[in-house]
Amino acid sequence: MTLSQAERKAALDRLVQRVGTTLEATDERFPLYAAADGTWETTDDGNWCTGYWIGLLWLASKHATGATRVRFRSAAHAHLPALLAQPTGHLFAGLNHAYAGFLGYDVTGEPQLRDIGIRGADAMLALYDARARHIPIGTYTTAPTHKKRTSRTPIDRSNYAAVDAIHTSVPVLLRAYRETGRDAYRDAATAHVKRHLEWHMRPDGSTTQMTTFDKATREPIDRFSTLAASDDGCWSRGLGWHIAGLAYVCVATGDTDALAALRISAGYYAAHAGGDLVPAWDLTLTDPLAPRDASAAAIAAYGLLSLRGAAELPDADIADLVGMGERILGSLVRLYQVKGGANAGAIAHGCYRFPTGIATDNELIWTDFYVAAALDLQTDG
Repeated sequence: MTLSQAERKAALDRLVQRVGTTLEATDERFPLYAAADGTWETTDDGNWCTGYWIGLLWLASKHATGATRVRFRSAAHAHLPALLAQPTGHLFAGLNHAYAGFLGYDVTGEPQLRDIGIRGADAMLALYDARARHIPIGTYTTAPTHKKRTSRTPIDRSNYAAVDAIHTSVPVLLRAYRETGRDAYRDAATAHVKRHLEWHMRPDGSTTQMTTFDKATREPIDRFSTLAASDDGCWSRGLGWHIAGLAYVCVATGDTDALAALRISAGYYAAHAGGDLVPAWDLTLTDPLAPRDASAAAIAAYGLLSLRGAAELPDADIADLVGMGERILGSLVRLYQVKGGANAGAIAHGCYRFPTGIATDNELIWTDFYVAAALDLQTDG
């Protein structure tokens, strides 16, 4: 059932409150995931999701007033140097710059934040492999000051394609194209989407997490899923990113092929996510006690609700998908958002990395971000 206006406002107010308690607890560090008592595991550089905390501060400032708004915007600015100091040769740099930069620009109008967004798009353009017609994972450091990962060795994944990249890379490129009119951004994004559908989407709408390709021929070698229950499984957060990425393509370009793919994958999600539409960490699991991943649901809800902005697609073509997004968001707010206590506003029951036992039933910073972003879309609408 769709949230009422009063429920949306109350949920956003709780999330703004949670941003405040999180900022008080973490100060200059970056929150990553929190235990049931609200205590955060933090990093000094944001790990792979620097932009989520900065973006959440921008979103919270939009819905705060007075001194609280000033506090959130000051904190967002204070965290920007950590983003700008990071290497940009990996797929998450695009997403991080989009949320820290373009989102901040949309909220504040500060032109230097637009420049940060463009910087992220340029990083994705530099990472783009023109022969593979794909944006690979790139090179990243395995231990962004996170107690469960201690090595600081850069890992070369320049011939690895990941399902995530449809959302971490394509939206920032298409936004940069909208801002500048530079064809290279649009062309790389368009090519990546086509290759993504070939390499990562199965006929039933489920997704494979990884594809490796030959460095000489750029032909695919292997497909597998390290974060799913098996190589034949469907990592739920990967499917969420796939859904959100395709939705962005539909909004930005009106691409009917992307819409058709989105409809198939949304159908798979709905058929396997359970009654409340918040799936287990792998959508192929049938055990009702398998840990849920609220973050997968939050990403999917955000993507589906963003379709309201698809000016080139008739409302009748997207109404059912938007309605599905509303139902997912309703479940997250009513059943998964903490309503009181020290961590009031948190979205509980996210599953970060089940196969390695990291934060398998926790508040995750990106879950909070996407629920806030989805509620913000409804407020704007």
